[in-house]
Amino acid sequence: MKYKLLQSSLLVLPMLVITCTVPKSSAPVQADQKPVFNANPSPAYLSPQESLKTMHMPEGYRLELVASEPMIKEPVAIAWDGNARLYVAEMLTYMLDADARGEQQPISRISLLEDTNNDGKMDKSSVFIDSLLLPRMIQCTLTMSCW
Repeated sequence: MKYKLLQSSLLVLPMLVITCTVPKSSAPVQADQKPVFNANPSPAYLSPQESLKTMHMPEGYRLELVASEPMIKEPVAIAWDGNARLYVAEMLTYMLDADARGEQQPISRISLLEDTNNDGKMDKSSVFIDSLLLPRMIQCTLTMSCW
């Protein structure tokens, strides 16, 4: 009985190995491949649209540009409210030079960005809170206001 069990397991094991191997001719899935690390990237400035092309996203995900300079400056944090409005903390005085001159001036702000024509891009910008000293976070509450 043990001999027959051993024989049958020896026959099944090679079949599993054969059926579970990937053919050498199949090409790898491009979406799962991560980009190659470049230790010496170009110092050239990229536009927001050019930057999007350099980012790797897993299959099923996508990136869309909704706002960029000059609409926002020095963003450090964002928060969306329940009405698809975008709040952006802009730290306008952070490390302007190596000596951090002017960093303690309360001129940073929270901007409110809105998409008024429903095209998925922010087209209206207004100052939500002004005269801040280095804002670091934003939190929207249940009343649909952000602080």
